[in-house]
Amino acid sequence: MGSASAKRLSSEDMTPDHQEPKSFGHVLVSNIQGVTVFKLPPRIDADVLASLAQGFDEVIQHPTPLVVFDFARVQVINILSYRDFVVFAQKMKKQGGGVASINLSAEINRQIDKEGLESVFNPTSTLNKALLNAGLIKNTPAIDVKFINPFIKAVLKTLGLQANTVIDIGTPRIRSESEPLQVDIAGVLNITSHAFHGTLAICFTKKVFLGVYANMFGETKNEITPEMEDAVGELLNIIFGSAKAELNDYQHYSIQKAIPTVVKGSQLNVHHSSSLNSVLIPFTTDFGEFFLDICVPT
Repeated sequence: MGSASAKRLSSEDMTPDHQEPKSFGHVLVSNIQGVTVFKLPPRIDADVLASLAQGFDEVIQHPTPLVVFDFARVQVINILSYRDFVVFAQKMKKQGGGVASINLSAEINRQIDKEGLESVFNPTSTLNKALLNAGLIKNTPAIDVKFINPFIKAVLKTLGLQANTVIDIGTPRIRSESEPLQVDIAGVLNITSHAFHGTLAICFTKKVFLGVYANMFGETKNEITPEMEDAVGELLNIIFGSAKAELNDYQHYSIQKAIPTVVKGSQLNVHHSSSLNSVLIPFTTDFGEFFLDICVPT
């Protein structure tokens, strides 16, 4: 079940695209993910200021929305050097840009805080955090594989045993709030534990549900009748019970029992709360795709 472990990369996992750095003396300047990054030398003193000034001038002439100072190599910064950073930050602000700093040592952080320059340097932990804080990228949540795998295993087992249906799993992904999920019948239940509240839904188009139903009961139908709807709730109940047992026994979620609700209609649009992450897991059968939608807090 190799694809079951697939996950969508979060912003923390991204590898930045970048161009070759330019050298201004001891200062290296790169364009990474559309922003300018200054890789600062071990010592920032009067000897380095001329190189910094050249780099600053280059940025002002060819601006990017954000300049990031990388302090990874910096051991010492002369207090007199701060003025040049302040002036540059003011120029960036006038152009509608911003400044951030990453990889600062505890000592440099304390020094900047002591001098009241935190708003000038805007320290943060990583480049991606700086991009997030500046609104230049969106935070795409990572999928918790350990949490969703019990549900995937439960679907494979339940559909195989109860519905005599062979299915293949697609790649789980985070579904945005605006992404439509149009189906004809769905079973939905609330997930409640001491840690969080969420929802679980299994969603079928008419064609797929009728095919699965025929495999379950040996009856070929052309329409979804009210007496057939219980089958969706039954499948979801078994899937939920199996996943809940594993999550409670081995990951200590203390998920409580829940009763499924079945909703039916022509081209239902399954929505989720904006406060929840929707992990959409597609499964393929001989009749087409169906989906498991797991919504948990951000």
